[in-house]
Amino acid sequence: MHAEGEESGPLAHGDDLLEIHLQDVNGRTWTNEDSTGKPLLVNFWATWCPPCIEEVALFNDALAAHSDSGLTIVGISVDRQGWDAVRPFIEEHEPSYLVLVADESVTRGFGQVNRLPTTYFVHPDGTIHKKWVGSPRKILLDREIGSLLGESDGTD
Repeated sequence: MHAEGEESGPLAHGDDLLEIHLQDVNGRTWTNEDSTGKPLLVNFWATWCPPCIEEVALFNDALAAHSDSGLTIVGISVDRQGWDAVRPFIEEHEPSYLVLVADESVTRGFGQVNRLPTTYFVHPDGTIHKKWVGSPRKILLDREIGSLLGESDGTD
């Protein structure tokens, strides 16, 4: 049985994160090797998804709150219109984290991303800590990031 927000899929707790090689809005290639040794959130989203839009502020706040932890957040858009849809979104919503656009290799590799938003919490060693489907409330996001960072939430 899965906790609220969890869903089974091809990547599960303890699995290695699949390789990602995508370009950012400036044409620079980002790979998950760029976050080696750092905690990572990989968020799949779309510009037309209301919960995904709400997450921008949550992720901006989380990144600011955990700036000294090395936390990296990467938002990967699955918009079919690619950068034509994503560039205006970035300008309007101002995510403070890296935004990329999925290509076929990423959508095929993460094949079970069929509900948005979907976020993978990844340990600094590159293994999956948790897969979260849907937009978590702030308190749940903070708890999951704390767990990823090895922080106690006081409930143990």
